[in-house]
Amino acid sequence: MTAPRAGSSASTTSLDPRSWPDDEVDHILQASSAMRSLDSASATYAHALIVGSTGRFAQYAGRKALEAGGSAADAALVTAFTQVALAHGGWVSYAGIMSVVHYDAATGKITSLSGGFGTFKGETDPSSIPAAPTPSGRSALVPGYFKAAEELHRRHGKLAWADLLLPAIHVAEVGFVVGPERMPIYDLKRDVVLRTPEGREQFTFDGGYVDEDTRITQPQLAGTLRRVAAEGADHIYRGAWAQRFVEIVQREGGNVTIDDLNNYEAIWSQPITAEFNGYTLHGVGVPDTGGAALAESLQIVELADLGDITSEGESLHRLLSIMRTATQFTGLPPAMRTTRSHAEKLWKEIQNAGGPVGPGVYSSGSHSDYVVSVDGDGNVVAMCHSINTSMWGSTGIFVDGISIPDSACFQQQPLTLVTPGDHLPHPMNPAIFTRDGVPVLASSSIGSGLMETTLQCLVTTLRDGRSVAESAAQPLIHNLDFISGDSVTSAIEDAEEDALASGISRMQRFMQEELEKGTPQEELYGRFMATMPQVLEDGFDEDLVQDVRDRGIDVVRKPIDDPTLPRGYWVGVWIDPVTGHKTGARTPYCTGLVEGI
Repeated sequence: MTAPRAGSSASTTSLDPRSWPDDEVDHILQASSAMRSLDSASATYAHALIVGSTGRFAQYAGRKALEAGGSAADAALVTAFTQVALAHGGWVSYAGIMSVVHYDAATGKITSLSGGFGTFKGETDPSSIPAAPTPSGRSALVPGYFKAAEELHRRHGKLAWADLLLPAIHVAEVGFVVGPERMPIYDLKRDVVLRTPEGREQFTFDGGYVDEDTRITQPQLAGTLRRVAAEGADHIYRGAWAQRFVEIVQREGGNVTIDDLNNYEAIWSQPITAEFNGYTLHGVGVPDTGGAALAESLQIVELADLGDITSEGESLHRLLSIMRTATQFTGLPPAMRTTRSHAEKLWKEIQNAGGPVGPGVYSSGSHSDYVVSVDGDGNVVAMCHSINTSMWGSTGIFVDGISIPDSACFQQQPLTLVTPGDHLPHPMNPAIFTRDGVPVLASSSIGSGLMETTLQCLVTTLRDGRSVAESAAQPLIHNLDFISGDSVTSAIEDAEEDALASGISRMQRFMQEELEKGTPQEELYGRFMATMPQVLEDGFDEDLVQDVRDRGIDVVRKPIDDPTLPRGYWVGVWIDPVTGHKTGARTPYCTGLVEGI
């Protein structure tokens, strides 16, 4: 095995939390248990900046990396590594995926890095993979997280690889108290995580299951992270962890072999690019779809010549029509989706239809964290990493302290479109926008409404000229009103479970009626989701919303604190082209900090 590049850290202890002020560390670490904030957040710094979605201690650690002379890549990786430890592997996992867009200030080059899931070469019948809640090792996939992280550090890191893992190791060893906000989530998944002996080891403390006073320590995970610090990603893809992954996933019925991990590589590619209102988008490249979706959507928005979406029903109706149309074409080649002629064709079809074209596609809930960082040299990182399934999945599989997502349990159809052994494309959409070749905005997003919220905030920032702080604080557009909530921030209570059961029953009735009409089975889901209303926060004026309904799109308003809101979360970092000052802002309901120097 090959050890990771040593880097040039001036001090091997500069990122060790034991060397930081004890009272500061303890306070911020325990504050990291908070799960939701009804307020947006923003801050401006002159030199460097880091912002993340969750885990306040993670952004604190990222700032320490910047103070130690680390690059934007170092700060983003420190934050991402620590976010997973703070999540207890729930909504993000070291066996998850990572997507990055990076700007290199020395060369002016922007690159895209995909650490998406790899598929099992021996899984030749993905359509038969059991859906949740049936547990099966067949629902696991090859993780891309650590391979992408190592690749990002190899090209753009300055600090030592081992140092970047020290804050996450500290969290795993010292722990954090569950608290009342997190406890409903643990209650929600109790049966799942206790299903396997490895899960019981992670969730049993002092002889019993987690309660809100439990201090979550993860000694097994700490040991795994120390091995990764010493051996690099080889430990995950070629070492002892890889062997254990194969053994446990095979035990649970998965069609994995050691070659699936040995052969996995993260993918560097050219970003997807498109012009919008004088700015150039640089989005995630192939094989993934998020960059193409942004390029497609922004070009249609420009053709639509929208007015004020906050006060004009026609403009808001047009934007919603674009959102519900442009999410459908993930199967088309990205080179086609980013052309002006494709955008013109879609806009003409929307105009002719007087609304969204086609059945529409629902983006199912998935769980993730974002990180955006800018260092003092002007390097920029826009990152998203994800478990891409429900909280802890539905299998309860853990390998040496790392939770294993069941992300194949709902992606059977996309899996049939890729050759076994290849990457499974994902929709994450971190992006960097330039003007005259210079970065001015970096953004990322998470949640089931990631595309809707991202597009809205990009329009108000890049077209309407609002600050990122104003865009992050505005009433937001979210996803379609079907699945109850987002278990990153909201456990599904009995009332919401009843609503979810009602939604499923309604879907079953609809599909049966359509089958009787002769509708092809492959069109049923899309047709049903087209009947679902779009969710807007209740900060939108009711008269405006009614105007949109009168124009043919069903819309519902929900309070920002409604646990059934199918949320999108967005972060933007604006880099002032004159002063160089960096302003970071995030939308509400996340708890991450905007930190900087």
